[in-house]
Amino acid sequence: MTTSILDIAVDVDFPPACYLSLRGELDLSGTAELAAAIDEALTAGAEHVLIDLYQLTFIDMTGGGTLVRCRAASTAAGSGFLVTGARGFVRRVLDISGIWPLISRPNLPAPAAVAARTPVLPVPVPASTWSRTPAPVFPRPGQPAPAFPRPGQPAPVLPRPGQPAAASSRP
Repeated sequence: MTTSILDIAVDVDFPPACYLSLRGELDLSGTAELAAAIDEALTAGAEHVLIDLYQLTFIDMTGGGTLVRCRAASTAAGSGFLVTGARGFVRRVLDISGIWPLISRPNLPAPAAVAARTPVLPVPVPASTWSRTPAPVFPRPGQPAPAFPRPGQPAPVLPRPGQPAAASSRP
């Protein structure tokens, strides 16, 4: 049996939130401990789970996968989830693996009043109201930024890359 070199400090002093600070190394030996701490927080009714990685010195893909699974468990429980403080080697591993953008974006739960209502389905927009104007292309470096139209004015049409600029934006 391997020994974990991961220390998890759990702070529940702010009732709807659970704050976990990880110190040490998050690898195969510490993933079960982290998953258990998250599960315990969710079972206790935490509305938000915040994980701080500032003091974490090492993470491998097993640890990164555990963070993704913890986010999924938090979402399934209707709780918010956010990971912060990754730096150095830990941040680099999470960036390269593509995990950081997923876990560092706040996953906020819907307020209880909104969650209790029946979900609102999107209303289809009639085709006659669709804009025939192509989506604007953002200017490349060195090109001036387009002026945003005022209400009631048509959006400016920017030239596509490789095409000459038109004399006016619309006829």
